[in-house]
Order: sequence, then structure tokens, then C-alpha cells
Amino acid sequence: MIKKVYCLNCRGKKSDRCRDTYYFRENGEFGFYSLADGLNSRPKSHLGARAVQKALADEWEKDPESFFKMPTEQIKEKWIEIIHRVLYNLVGKDETADDYASTLLVVCTFPQLRLYKWAHIGDGIIMKENCWGQREMVSFEQNGITGQFTFTTAHARLSRYLRMGEGNMNLVRRFLLFTDGAILPFYRNRQLTEKGEEILGDGVDAVDRILGQLRLADDYTMLDIWV
Repeated sequence: MIKKVYCLNCRGKKSDRCRDTYYFRENGEFGFYSLADGLNSRPKSHLGARAVQKALADEWEKDPESFFKMPTEQIKEKWIEIIHRVLYNLVGKDETADDYASTLLVVCTFPQLRLYKWAHIGDGIIMKENCWGQREMVSFEQNGITGQFTFTTAHARLSRYLRMGEGNMNLVRRFLLFTDGAILPFYRNRQLTEKGEEILGDGVDAVDRILGQLRLADDYTMLDIWV
């Protein structure tokens, strides 16, 4: 069983509301944990983010054990189909899928078999930490031509930009998911800064304190999953 899940979710000072969404669901020995960063320029992006997260969790919960036995490419095809369907059903008159677009970060765990799977579209990062406190990247951010551009659930070529993988949970004690707003103050050149390593080691409260002091323009969200 997952021991504890901590969540940090805050609105940036330039946002009219927080468009980062978090969603997690636990079912016995299995867990589904997700973050999504809605586009601030799109007022309904948080609605699309939550709808996609829920739909993927619903699909996962139908048979979590079979999910962990399924080839990654097969899961990817199914999830792309679900994402496209969710956004298609949300789009109304004079709207496009971009109005509901978001990034997406997901970790699914099966502690009994010491397995996890992950999925990622766009920026933000997924990390894991071992029993000795050493942190390792599971999935890096993926931006476009510049750091200001990221790929989203509304991208036409999701088969290219939805990244998925799996791993062994042996010696893993913690997964960390961050939207870009939450990790950027602690992260340079695709790695944690020395100060970032120290703050993450102190836990969510320390991260919350530092981010609050910085009064960031962007929304920021973090999931800290202890396994």
C-alpha cells in the first residue's frame, strides 16, 4: 500500500485561478497519481485537464492488474484514443480542442509486485527517490522550439508526444511529480540545483515555504508519493 500522498497546489500571482489540476485514485494495492497544467491563455483548460485525468483513471481502474501486464505501446494507443474522445466531447460551438488543452503527468503503482508505469505529455518532470535519498529523473520536460512552448493533450500527433515507460519499484521510497511552475526555482539544465536537492529532501512544507516566498507568476503543483 502507498504510505502517504502529499499535495501542493497553488495559484500564481498572475493567474485569475489555478489551472493546474491534481487527481489521484487508490484501489487496494494499486494507485493512479496525476498532475496536469492547463494553459493560462485558455480559460477552460483546467476542465479539459480534469476530464482527461478522470477518464484515464476510470480506464485504469477497470482492471489495474491487467494494466500492469499490458505492453506499453498497447496502453499508449488506448490512452491516446481516450484523450481524443474526451476532448472531442468537450468542444462546443466556436471552440477548439486547444481551449481544453493541458500537459499531463501520470504515475501508476503496484507495490505488491514492485512495479510502476508512467506517462507524460509536455513540460513538468517526474522523479523518484531511493531509500538513501538519492533522486533520479523518470521523465524530463519536453518543450517545443523554445522553453515557452510545450506539447499538450490537444496536439494532433499524440503518438509522438505522449511518452510512456515502466520500471521496478525496488528500493524506491518516493515519487515526485511537478508542474513546471513548481520545479523551475529548483532546477537548471535538466537537473536539480544544489539548493533544490536540499529543499526537496526537507519535504513538501519546505517546498511550499520557498515557493510562497517567491510569489511566482505561474501556478504550481507538486505530488509527493511515499511508497
